[in-house]
Amino acid sequence: MDLAAEGPVSPTIQVKAAMAAATAGTSTRANRNKSFVFDHVSPRESKVAPLLGIYLGFAVARVHERFPFLEVPYLLWTMMAVMLLTLYSAIPRGGLQKAWQNSPQLRLVATLGVLAIITVPLGIWMQGALDYLINRFTIAIAVYLACLFLLRDNKSLRRVVTIFVAMATVVAVANVLGYFNHDVSLTMMSPEERLIYQQTGEFSQEAMRQTFGSLDPNDLAAVMATTLPLALWLATGSFVRRMIWTPCAMVMAIGVVPTQSRGGLLGLAAAAVVLILVGTRGFKRIAMAGTLTIGALAFMQLAGDRIGNISGEDYNFTQSEGRIAIWKRGIVWTIKRPWGYGLNNFPYYFGLLNGPDRAAHNSLIQYSVELGVLGISAYLLICASLVKSLLKIRQNAIKRGREGQELATLSGHILAMLAACWTTGFFLSNAYYPLTYMALGIGSAVVLSRIGSNDATMAAAAPPPIPTGPAGRRRRQFKAFQAA
Repeated sequence: MDLAAEGPVSPTIQVKAAMAAATAGTSTRANRNKSFVFDHVSPRESKVAPLLGIYLGFAVARVHERFPFLEVPYLLWTMMAVMLLTLYSAIPRGGLQKAWQNSPQLRLVATLGVLAIITVPLGIWMQGALDYLINRFTIAIAVYLACLFLLRDNKSLRRVVTIFVAMATVVAVANVLGYFNHDVSLTMMSPEERLIYQQTGEFSQEAMRQTFGSLDPNDLAAVMATTLPLALWLATGSFVRRMIWTPCAMVMAIGVVPTQSRGGLLGLAAAAVVLILVGTRGFKRIAMAGTLTIGALAFMQLAGDRIGNISGEDYNFTQSEGRIAIWKRGIVWTIKRPWGYGLNNFPYYFGLLNGPDRAAHNSLIQYSVELGVLGISAYLLICASLVKSLLKIRQNAIKRGREGQELATLSGHILAMLAACWTTGFFLSNAYYPLTYMALGIGSAVVLSRIGSNDATMAAAAPPPIPTGPAGRRRRQFKAFQAA
């Protein structure tokens, strides 16, 4: 359009035309590179969310280990590469930088990654540390990054958690059926093992291995205990959700019974305590406390004598290779070598000094020995910052009344998930497991999402700035006028 050909026009129209011409060339690029939003994911990011849910089912719930026909060589590596490349291309421009600036948990996880790399040449077994870094720890870091960026939106969070909980429920159902179906289980035993089972009611380690596939029973118990609060969160909001997801949560609680893991029982207890304190309110709190008490008594009755035998006569207290003796050694080794022994070098060093290799059986000891004082400090800071931030989010949500009820419920269940993960990790070597970093990633995503909401609320409540001149004087404001 030629403005000069249509006669004289007002200055206002000329300015508007010039501004439109200047921004026309950049509009397409601006739409393609939308700014990063903390509490919402972009349409391209939302398409990656189902892939993350499936990936968590394999990396965390480990369905391919429970069902061997799903075992594919380099499956986790291939899925991780596809997910990370797709995620990187979907994150809006500047998203990585903004997340780095506003998420202290992301910076602390990056610190753990740097320490894992630095301790490879400084450790006592370089090849083992490097192999663990490439084949294990990278998967955990990928899980954390994907959870942090894709789960900051409540819709994406519910979608991913739905897929993951469904896959974990399938694993739990298979384990429960395999354990309580005596005909199937007894056929897995030798005559001697069958006689022991008939006398004591407990499976041998070999029978349990055949029942659970290649899954370690203690690891399986940790997965079930950590996933249960997520299933209960899916059950909130409507009657239909309760009818679907409450039975899934019950199956996961029962799924800990075949493992005979006392750490899993304590993880369930920790999640229950947190849910009672911060996950429910009013009459629901009393009802949940009563239900969980009855469930715990039934659990201990079904699980046998091993669950109830937590006393000073247990082998963990009396034997030189029990947990207490191993933890004491780990504390001494940390003092002797505060810069760390390298990833996965605790079992190797234990074997050098004591014969057979033994794991740390404690995530805190594992961090302090293998990544040194800086490693355990970074991990504890992650845990403390998540708890502090989630409690603050819950308090602010409660003050908003009915409007913040959903957020208060979410933060309470996330705290319960973290409590179960940390409690089971206190008795297992779960320091670098994808399960641990999934829990940290979900908590970090919820905390990061509230940064955007708080900024938006403050911006909406703040008065518009007063325009000033070059010397700080208040600039004279002109009313807009319409051109003739």
